[in-house]
Amino acid sequence: MSEAKQSNEPSGTGSEGGRRPTGDPVPDADTEVVVSRKIRRHTMAYKLAVLERVADLKKNDPKAIGEYLRSEGLYYSNINKWKDQQREGVLSNYTKGSVAYVKESMSKENAKLRRQLASVQKKLEQAELLCELQKKVSQLILGDSQIRRSE
Repeated sequence: MSEAKQSNEPSGTGSEGGRRPTGDPVPDADTEVVVSRKIRRHTMAYKLAVLERVADLKKNDPKAIGEYLRSEGLYYSNINKWKDQQREGVLSNYTKGSVAYVKESMSKENAKLRRQLASVQKKLEQAELLCELQKKVSQLILGDSQIRRSE
């Protein structure tokens, strides 16, 4: 009878009728936490401040640049990219969203709208003059025809 019992068991050793043996721990799921690299995004003000600080360090103590960059967690390649952006005008104090940029864009839009308003007002005056002229011409024509009918 023990032989029949052995033939019903799965091929795994120590199993009890297809179940996990009582003495074995539950297999752990994959519990390893994978740390994803956090992408840092720097503001324009921060980039400009770093560029200014690096330029100051370059004048006074060029060896301190590496120490400063390590403390900030930056690479010199970041500084080179930011310098290129600054030369191209992409990186400046007047960036999209800054108060100065908003004021400048609003003043440009205001001037554009004032020019459009002046143009529309000029066209309106011309249209009013044409309407008055048409009224006078129609009064002259109707006035002449009424005089001819009465004769």
